[in-house]
Amino acid sequence: MKQKTSRLLRAMILVSMVGALAGCSSDVQVLTHPEKPRLQGIALYNVGDLSNAAGAFKNAIHQEPRDYKAHYYLGMTYEAQGNYQQAIQGYKASVDSMKATLQGQEAIDLRQKVMNRLAATIARGDDQNLEKDLLASQAADPKLSNQRRAEAYFLLAKVQRYRGDADSAIAAYAKGSELDPKDFWLQKEAGIYMLQAGLKQQANAPLARASKISTHDAELNQAITDIGGLTKENELVPGPKTQLPPGQIVEPITDK
Repeated sequence: MKQKTSRLLRAMILVSMVGALAGCSSDVQVLTHPEKPRLQGIALYNVGDLSNAAGAFKNAIHQEPRDYKAHYYLGMTYEAQGNYQQAIQGYKASVDSMKATLQGQEAIDLRQKVMNRLAATIARGDDQNLEKDLLASQAADPKLSNQRRAEAYFLLAKVQRYRGDADSAIAAYAKGSELDPKDFWLQKEAGIYMLQAGLKQQANAPLARASKISTHDAELNQAITDIGGLTKENELVPGPKTQLPPGQIVEPITDK
């Protein structure tokens, strides 16, 4: 009982400190209203008070429905509680909210974290086949834009990786990378994964597309070096297929 009381007391102290810091901040942001409850939620989450943390994140979302960070943290909280279906909805809401604000559209690194957590949660959830089928349906829907279909393939590839199905992941990466050649992260991840599987000929195209978008990514440049440089596809010989183990995408739960 004393341990539980001490734990709640620490949470209350952290919440009050975070609230004071939030009130003193002079930074001007696009989304300002949910800042205080979101920070309170983080403080509660970090001391293991997941129930109250979820309430704080919901409060932040109530104040600003487009608060993509609060949606992400709420998804993390549900995932930590084992509520995978609710976590999936939180991550989906975060991705959608990012598209609704300029600030969210520029949060490229966070978007990748959310996408990874979403895929991992789908792969472990009870309704993984239902969610996987939904992604496959979106990817094949001609009424959707190429960008939206490519995003569905991107997520589908990640889910298959977590499930240990390398062949299906590669097929999804290939289709997604063809639909949206301007998505740097999709091209880069597809090329590197294909290269890891020994498919140099297939890896060449997405790596080449990624290099046209950016030449300053160290991981991409290393992959291009490993492939022996970008060349015409008919000059490369594909390596043997290998089944990569699940969990190659590792994204620890953090609050950054």
